[in-house]
Amino acid sequence: MKQKKGQQIDRRNFLTKSGAAVIAGTILPGSKLSGMSIKEAGDVPLRTLGRTGFKVYPVAMGGFCQTANVFKYAMDMGVNHIDTAEAYFRGNSERTVGKAIAGVDRNKLFISTKLWIEPGDTRESILERYRKCLERLGSDYYDALYSHGVEKKQMLNHKGFHEAVAQLKSEGRVKHAGISCHGPEDDGKDSFEDILMAAAGDGRFDLMLFSYNFMNKDEAGRVIRFCKEKNVGAVAMKTAPGIESPFGEDSGLEPLDPMDENNLSKGQEEFLKEIIEEDNLSRQEALEEISVRIDEYNSELKNAEPYIMKYGATTAEELRKVSLKWVLENPDMNTVTITMDSFSAVDTFVPMAVQSLSQYEREMIRDYASTFNNKYCRHGCSACVEACPHKLPVSRIMRYAYYFRLQGREKYAMTKYLEMADRNADLCRNCEAPCLGACPHGVNIQANLLKAHRNLTLA
Repeated sequence: MKQKKGQQIDRRNFLTKSGAAVIAGTILPGSKLSGMSIKEAGDVPLRTLGRTGFKVYPVAMGGFCQTANVFKYAMDMGVNHIDTAEAYFRGNSERTVGKAIAGVDRNKLFISTKLWIEPGDTRESILERYRKCLERLGSDYYDALYSHGVEKKQMLNHKGFHEAVAQLKSEGRVKHAGISCHGPEDDGKDSFEDILMAAAGDGRFDLMLFSYNFMNKDEAGRVIRFCKEKNVGAVAMKTAPGIESPFGEDSGLEPLDPMDENNLSKGQEEFLKEIIEEDNLSRQEALEEISVRIDEYNSELKNAEPYIMKYGATTAEELRKVSLKWVLENPDMNTVTITMDSFSAVDTFVPMAVQSLSQYEREMIRDYASTFNNKYCRHGCSACVEACPHKLPVSRIMRYAYYFRLQGREKYAMTKYLEMADRNADLCRNCEAPCLGACPHGVNIQANLLKAHRNLTLA
């Protein structure tokens, strides 16, 4: 790696390259990841969605799309499961899906929606909200109603939810009940696996939606096997690890020069000033902080060098594709919900139902997981929360950062983060970071949270 002389660090570039970031940078010319291994031609084998009995296409359409024709295009290519929610675009996702399915034989589709259920919700309040979901869809029924984002096992027994579902089933307004789960995000004691296992064994939930990728495969794999045993439908989301780039797409994958405090560029002076003001540091303290970040960046680059020399640095898009193929190889994962908000995204991801991993890609996933194990804040993990003096919902904040950086849902992510009010990662700024060392995977929690805060706020 030849070092570029006089390399400057402006604020935007350096924040991308600081210790807050993780990998998925620039693909190098000649990457072997662009090749695809295609299975035999012919109709795509459908999978049975647990006890619902519905034969579902292996790739499903997520509700974060606001173009009805994109949904129609996906359905024309064989997609027959659409997952939406009351909260997506404040109900506009359901309206868009309604426009897309107008005139389509509903017996050929499986459409689910989700409601956030609070402890104080009653049968009546849930019925009222659900009927508005039906109005927005323009339909008499949904195939499934999920309890959205369950964080504690006790919520699986929510009386109002089950009473509402029973009534809706008797009216023919819903066919099945399910849960979606991001795992515990505060300091609850119920783990991601605990919640999902309890739901699968409960008997009242016919399907569930949860995170599954090659870097959280152990916990999720056990859940999938139990779902098969209990005949519960398994639907995957967040199939790519939530990993960003530490190296910057314009860095050339080169180490950073130390900052010469006696000869700073204009951009470096401006960056230094902002660090001083934001972190309430003296000039010397800020220079030392920047020096630490540069050292961390260069160290990360050196550690990643063997991977980069073999594979290049994997783009988020390439990682997403290879990750999806990995998930689809598990025949017990019934379908995978993907955010596809454009025709090109549909063209990319829907055909992957008939693509398999090459040996090269298998090795890439293995080496990626090993090299960047400490760069992925696992969806739904709360192992570090008890060490946080502010008890921040770390997993939730990092999920919003995932939406912002890797799914292109910037406005939604920033809106959700704003709802956290003052209980956000700005509290990490002057914290002594007792969370460092609390992550079982070695993630630099404070650095990741500060980067997420910068991305998710307008300040």
